[in-house]
Amino acid sequence: HTDPPQTSSQCDYECVAPARKGDDNHDHCYDNFNYFISQMGGWPTVIGILVSAVGVLFLVVICQIRYHRRKAEKKEAYSRLFYENRKHVSQLHLRTEFHVGDLPYHVGRTYIYGDNSGACSWKLPITAPERIRDLIRNDHFDEFAESWNRLAKWTKLERTIYYFLTILYYPVCPLYTSLIRKRKYNLVKQKFSEAGNTILNVDQSPDNRKANFIKFSASQDFTIAHIDVMNWEKSKLEWTGITSLPLIVCLTGNGSFSLPFRLDRRDPCMECLKYVLLKDYTSDLNSEDYYYFIRNFNYRAKTINTFTFDFLFFRSVQRLRAFVERMNEELFVPRGYR
Repeated sequence: HTDPPQTSSQCDYECVAPARKGDDNHDHCYDNFNYFISQMGGWPTVIGILVSAVGVLFLVVICQIRYHRRKAEKKEAYSRLFYENRKHVSQLHLRTEFHVGDLPYHVGRTYIYGDNSGACSWKLPITAPERIRDLIRNDHFDEFAESWNRLAKWTKLERTIYYFLTILYYPVCPLYTSLIRKRKYNLVKQKFSEAGNTILNVDQSPDNRKANFIKFSASQDFTIAHIDVMNWEKSKLEWTGITSLPLIVCLTGNGSFSLPFRLDRRDPCMECLKYVLLKDYTSDLNSEDYYYFIRNFNYRAKTINTFTFDFLFFRSVQRLRAFVERMNEELFVPRGYR
């Protein structure tokens, strides 16, 4: 039988091969295909499985489309950021002074000796400073340093006028000193602009010679000068908020009434320190704590007078040191810094 047979308890039936007898409660003879369908649970079950498979396949296709679209968008965004970064670098390259925007590309800093005064002019060492020695042509640096030091040194006429002003009318001396300091800064800065980057190491590859760059900057009162080395090939996206630790920041001023010691908040390295202290947004250290430290540090640093008795000088230094230790215990050490 290949069709539903008429059966009774007295007359059972057998399906004629290749037909098979179904396992359900109905008396049917199935061919191979229909027998397989019946084993799957019938047509409703098979249709449900097919619909589910089509749905899953549709979701997979949609996910793949979205994945490739996001990948293309990320690639386009990265290309745009790379282009903007190159454009940003070209703008920073034109800025001759060290700026906050240079921090992601900052490699290192070295300070220049002296406070740009008649008694202690700025002076470059004959050998390149250790932090930038690998980037400098040592065979040319000594000549560059000698010519640079001649420009930075106060002339006899400038020193003589200063000494006469201290005797005749001392209140004019700070104004005169600031004018000479600014003039010396412009002279030595021009020297760096003309020859500073010609002293870079010629043994470097062409890419590295193009990537490395030197900037000469000074504090707002022109007492502290420093050389900063940039690497324009560094990615701004990889910057973690600091160049290197420990971070050395010199105090500006010379310890006098007109130019007291202080931390210059406009120094990009001080901004770098702020980024380090505030980069953990889960920390309870906020900008007010940071500025509280700077204000109180400068308040105590102003009391350090290098033109007074030794015991008064050391007492002021010890007072400042005690404040720093207290801030370490309260603010910095609990957050992993000192």
